[in-house]
Order: sequence, then C-alpha cells, then structure tokens
Amino acid sequence: MAVTYYWYAWVMMILVCFFIEKNVYKRDVFVLYIIFQMVIFSYLMNKHDLFTYIVLGLVSMFGLYFWLEQKRFWFHVLPFAFSLLTAGVQLFLIVNPVWSLFPAIEWTIIGIIFIVQKMGLSFFSQIGLWILVNTLGTVWSTIALTYYQTSEYISLVEMNIWISKGIILLFLFQGIYRVNRSLLKMKRQQRNKRGIYA
Repeated sequence: MAVTYYWYAWVMMILVCFFIEKNVYKRDVFVLYIIFQMVIFSYLMNKHDLFTYIVLGLVSMFGLYFWLEQKRFWFHVLPFAFSLLTAGVQLFLIVNPVWSLFPAIEWTIIGIIFIVQKMGLSFFSQIGLWILVNTLGTVWSTIALTYYQTSEYISLVEMNIWISKGIILLFLFQGIYRVNRSLLKMKRQQRNKRGIYA
C-alpha cells in the first residue's frame, strides 16, 4: 500500500512541476498539498479518532482553496451535493463489500473525471471539486459509522489514493484538451493563410 501511495504522490509532483507554469500562484499550494500527502501517510491508520477529522479537515481546506473562484451561486452547491452522493456510495460498499470486487468499479473513475472535466470549470476548480467531494463524503461516512458505533471505517489511505488517481486523470484530460485546442488553432491559421493567398 505504501508503494502505491507514494507512487501516485510522486507522479502528481512530476505533473505539477513539469506541466503547470511557475508563474501560476496555485502551483506552489499544489506542491505543498502533495508534500502534505507524503508526510501524513504513516499517520493515516484510521481509528475514528480526532486525528481522522483533523486530516480530513486539512485536506478539505486544500480542496476549498483550489475550488474558490468566482462562480455562479449554484456551482457552490455541487461539492456538498456530490459529497453526499459519495458518502452514500462509500456506505453502500461497506454494507455490501462484494461490489467493491466488481472490476468495473475501478473504471468508473474515468467516467466521473470525464464528467468533472466537461463541467466547464477551470483546471484548479476541477481539482478542488474532486478533493472536496471525496473528503466531505468521507466525513459524512465517518460520522454515520461513528454514530452507529460500527467496527467498519473508511480508509484514509484508500481515500487519498482515490483522490490522487482522479487528479492524475484530470491532468491527462487537461493535456488532451490543450492538444486538441492547439490543433484547432493551427488548422484555423492554415485556413486563414490559404484564404489570404487565394
């Protein structure tokens, strides 16, 4: 588990360092977020204690920082609404663990990230939304599990790996979007040149 966790963290660090311009002010906060993820790994053994809520709160603050931009009011309802949906899915998978073994579950992340990317938000807002939805969903799930005093819990390690996978996919979709936009721009320029020569 540790190898997988750090592998995703280092892939995110490489993506941030090489694919986000240095003059973007949120880049440094993103690097800080990744360092924070690396530092807290050894403390993520979840036992439904106060530390669980502190970690979730701190990760949520990073998500909130990336999310907060000028948007229409209803956009700010999205993290809350989607986090309740996430909590419902997490609790369903705890009650019916056999579904987590279904092969398509891992692939659903591609569809979810594709939808997030198509919502027309800025890249950092997409990252903020993804972090907030997962951390707040885990908060609601943890509160529900604590209330019912079960021995089950949401693994913070798994949650952070899931968040990292989503962020890496967001980088991939953003890269594809930029390449497509550059190709369209080149085609337009070539058409304009042909029009001038004609």
